[in-house]
Amino acid sequence: MADTNEVSLPAGLLSTGDPVIGNPFPASDPRHRVWYDASLSAEEAVRRLNSEFMKTRVSDVDSLVAWMIGLVVQKFDVWARRSIQVVWSDDEIRSYEQWLLRHANALLDECREAGHFSPDTLLECRSRLIERVRWWKVEARTYLAKKRVRPARATNANAQRKFPNPKRRNESYNSPADFVRRRQIVLQNVHLTAKQLCGIFDANIISVPESWHEVTWVNAYKNRRVRALIQTMISTDKSGK
Repeated sequence: MADTNEVSLPAGLLSTGDPVIGNPFPASDPRHRVWYDASLSAEEAVRRLNSEFMKTRVSDVDSLVAWMIGLVVQKFDVWARRSIQVVWSDDEIRSYEQWLLRHANALLDECREAGHFSPDTLLECRSRLIERVRWWKVEARTYLAKKRVRPARATNANAQRKFPNPKRRNESYNSPADFVRRRQIVLQNVHLTAKQLCGIFDANIISVPESWHEVTWVNAYKNRRVRALIQTMISTDKSGK
């Protein structure tokens, strides 16, 4: 069998491959900054995927096929995660669903035109992408529902801003699952800074503690007082306590 290190990958497979050119929102739109920050996090995630996949040792054809399909699907997830952060209305859910289909089809076309995927491999890749499209459609509705709940809770809360004591473990999350997922992300990326981790939290749709009254982790980090809480929280997470 030929050395798999000599395999030439499809053009663009190891690039960031951002499916959207530029920022689709004007500077006056609050989503402009959300998109910008989410794009930086997504680009970093794709570069990390490329790096990890390049270090993977491929011993046979089946492993190579799984390697390439996995890269395509995970990159699809990265950009779907970026785009979901600007789904702020029911109309945008419909636009998001259409974009998911367009992007999945564009990825399949790229793989088909490159000639590196056999018909069976293309079918497997198509099946995996269909599953991810369906998953993100459901996730978009969950994300929008969470986004609507937060302002309502903030409105009903006391007007005085209250911040949690950094020594307290109860961080007032919408769901205990967000606490668990956040700690898992920190432990898997202990080399990253608190600021970088905030971008990953947003990309993975981890809820911000309600008492901070912030929509995203990236915005929360810009608040000096909250930043200290985030740094303490992440330091505790890294220690595994």
